[in-house]
Amino acid sequence: MRFIRIFIGLLLLSFPIFAESESFHTIHLSFPLETCTLKTSDSHSRKYFDFDKTCKANYFGAFANWNRLSFKESGFSFLFGLEAGFTAANIPDVSSDFFIGGILNTFGGKFGFGYAPLRNEKYILAFHGFSELKGFFLDYDTKYKVANISDDLNYTIQEFSFISGFDCVFIAKLSEKITLLTGLDISTIVLGFGSLDVTRSGSTDDSEEISYTNFFNGINVCPRLGLCFGF
Repeated sequence: MRFIRIFIGLLLLSFPIFAESESFHTIHLSFPLETCTLKTSDSHSRKYFDFDKTCKANYFGAFANWNRLSFKESGFSFLFGLEAGFTAANIPDVSSDFFIGGILNTFGGKFGFGYAPLRNEKYILAFHGFSELKGFFLDYDTKYKVANISDDLNYTIQEFSFISGFDCVFIAKLSEKITLLTGLDISTIVLGFGSLDVTRSGSTDDSEEISYTNFFNGINVCPRLGLCFGF
């Protein structure tokens, strides 16, 4: 019984911390810039890829985002969001015969907790630590040309990444219901894994698959701009 009383007492004391005073739904655009090193899980002889165990990868994206931002009386803040968009992938350590580059379909979800040191009738400035789960998918057709041979190539990329980092959000209120939002995320890939798959058809039927991983890898910078709607 004593434990229950202590638990109830702590719960009652926590109510002022989590008492919600203001919330926003945000609709905004984000433009992530990401770079990392992919580490392959094997080192067998490549047919279409020149890299052995590691290669550099660069990403640039444009996402549409929905976020819910909640601010408490104590200054504590919470965010949850979903995003979808397109990411341009560039893996330059690949042979000139087969250059990987394309537009990946991208989906993700994000949540985090933080604190708003500035919060008044016109402006809100908040900082959060966050985690994000992101998926990349690509199905692309191109040509493989060697001498007088021109075969069809299809390659797919599937990748899932768990990302963690910090953000800064600034909100300027334009009216009671609409505000302007700007922000900046800085994060890294805590854990990621994926695969590159190639299928060749024409003069010969062939395929190759490479699996790769990321672990505490790369620096990701993501500016944000959009509108908030207060509820």
